[in-house]
Amino acid sequence: MKKSAMFLGAVILAFALALSGCGSGGNEEEEKPPVGPVDSTVYVTLPEAPEYEQVDKSGYKTYYFDAENGNDANDGTSVEQAKKTLSAANALIAATKSATPTQILFKGGSKFAGELHVTKFAATEKTPLLVSSYGNGKAFIDGDGKEQAVLITGSNVRVSDLEITNKTGLKGIYVYTTGSYKNLVIENCDIHNVNWNWTESESEESWATHMNDLGVKGVSKVDPTFQYETGGIVFFTPAGDTPCKLENVWVKNNTIQKVSKSGILLSSNWVKRFGLGWGVNKYCDDEHGYYPSRNVNFLGNKLYFTGGDGIVMIGVENGFMDGNVSYHSNFLGRKGFANAGIWSISSKNVVIQRNEAAYSHLDNGAADGQGLDIDIASENVLMQYNYSHHNAGGGLLMCNTGTEIQLYDEEGNPREENGFPVFENKRGNWEHAVIRNNLFVENGNGTAPTFANVTGSCYDVLVENNTIIFNPAVPTQQFMKVFLWDTEKMQYGKAERFVFRNNIFYGATENTGKFNFENMEEYLFVGNVYHNMSEAFREGAADSRMLIADPQLTVPAQADGYDKVTAYAPANADMFTNGLKLSEKNLLDIAGNETKGIAYFGAICKN
Repeated sequence: MKKSAMFLGAVILAFALALSGCGSGGNEEEEKPPVGPVDSTVYVTLPEAPEYEQVDKSGYKTYYFDAENGNDANDGTSVEQAKKTLSAANALIAATKSATPTQILFKGGSKFAGELHVTKFAATEKTPLLVSSYGNGKAFIDGDGKEQAVLITGSNVRVSDLEITNKTGLKGIYVYTTGSYKNLVIENCDIHNVNWNWTESESEESWATHMNDLGVKGVSKVDPTFQYETGGIVFFTPAGDTPCKLENVWVKNNTIQKVSKSGILLSSNWVKRFGLGWGVNKYCDDEHGYYPSRNVNFLGNKLYFTGGDGIVMIGVENGFMDGNVSYHSNFLGRKGFANAGIWSISSKNVVIQRNEAAYSHLDNGAADGQGLDIDIASENVLMQYNYSHHNAGGGLLMCNTGTEIQLYDEEGNPREENGFPVFENKRGNWEHAVIRNNLFVENGNGTAPTFANVTGSCYDVLVENNTIIFNPAVPTQQFMKVFLWDTEKMQYGKAERFVFRNNIFYGATENTGKFNFENMEEYLFVGNVYHNMSEAFREGAADSRMLIADPQLTVPAQADGYDKVTAYAPANADMFTNGLKLSEKNLLDIAGNETKGIAYFGAICKN
């Protein structure tokens, strides 16, 4: 994982440079070097997710399935001799051995009812089991109310190009990890109407207009099945005696809509540690008794109208969430549930970049409702080049707390003191987040802040070169709200060490919002642009290099689509000359422009 190591080094370098100070602004005199100006800035290139190898299919044995014209009495080895049912496919998959590379193909446009079991097979990394469609279009698999439409258990498998629904069932694709599995790919599937028993017209206009009476006229029997481990693509584990984890996972270019509760969720019973108190693993430290999934990549997925969360990683080391779209997350929100668009929790070394998160809801008593989230016990998260807009709960959530857990030694034996088991109560290790070159546009309805909610003991955050546009419909809106998680005991402490520099804080109209950072220790605003910001905000920021100026931004009337980021380039040329000269910054801005030699504010370095 060389790329992950490089990313971690870049994050640590960013904090070292941020806390040691910034270079001079472009409008201050400097001692000139003997021969021309020298740009000493370290330019950080875009980290890319690892790729999986392409498969040589020349030695594969192929079986065909046709729900209309097939016959299970056929041998299935040709289109003309296709088999018919999922039951026959399940039997062939279970009989697959590593010595015989196998692909299972379903006829495009053909409809299969029931569960597809991708289980009990044996395959290798070089010759994985392949499950896909043939002919025109995608094969259609209807779970028909079963627990899931597709069940995957095992290593070395690729599932692609299927259309999946399970209207009254709980899951579309369910990856049930009963050990240590590697090399899973789920790609280019269309998944819709899962745990989403809509009782009105199926037209988008119908269900979109019933947001305020969901569960009454909308999705029937929502509450009993509104659970984390339900939805479009779900990864989970049993709670037995065998440690479970995944390695080398790609969920790529899938379209998921009208699913509940989660669009894409990777979770586990084997990642309990401080901050995340549930699970069955016998935790000693992060090297012993802890089983995170590694090299997990959620790339280029498009999610629309998810009942709860859009995309979630839980207990991951070295992950990418890149190029995804989440619209209308938290759509079926319920009291007691906190959901957001795209987020990670209790994870290390995660890159969240080039995503668009928009229109997250806060209805029916639901909580959160942000577009993006760096949640409890997150370490070394790089959040860059994201477009978060029009989310009811705000652009971003950062939160942390602690938990009490029982401790074990390296061999899994309970630690004891004076004959009693040892329990320790400690904050989750949330630290080192870089939030850079993002667009946060008109987020937050009602009392929600436009940029972020910060709750609990989040440490060491660099907020740099972002464009943050306030919601003009909320003139009293705050930039950020900072809360304690544990108000009574305060045992886990406050947020600490936040640095804000080279950002644009923009209001189309005058803002009168408060500045309330009393629940944060050690914060610094330096070298940011303020337009139509309240006096309370400017005084609270105490920015020694404050620039009060109109960047001349234009918010497009049609804001949807990542390609719209270029529309937010400032028209004021001062935005490209007077920024702080940073010791380290991204080589590219959010619009793909090269930033070399440009001391710019906000997310875009030129118009």
